Amino acid sequence: MKMLDGDRRVSGGGRVVAEACEVVEECENLGAVKDVVTRMVAVDDVRGLAQLLADTGWRVRVEGIRGLREVGDVRVIEPLIKALKDEDERVRTEACRALRSMVKQMERIGLVH
Repeated sequence: MKMLDGDRRVSGGGRVVAEACEVVEECENLGAVKDVVTRMVAVDDVRGLAQLLADTGWRVRVEGIRGLREVGDVRVIEPLIKALKDEDERVRTEACRALRSMVKQMERIGLVH
């Protein structure tokens, strides 16, 4: 999961934390992964979070799903649905929880019945 500087930008033209991908790639520390995900969520980096779902570590994929859930808009639905096909049951379960949470939010605001 190698990103080049400038690959992703925040809607306002500011730079997204490009080094975040390098940290995730190199880290074995779950705390560091969570920090990276928090920074991605803070800048609405749905693309970067979705790319975490391709990581070889199931914990990184689960944290990516949690980040997508926290962003919680329609852009996260497709990567979450793809995560339902993950080889790891823990990843599939987390994707299911995230989608269920989104449906409940939509029901509360009257988008679905």
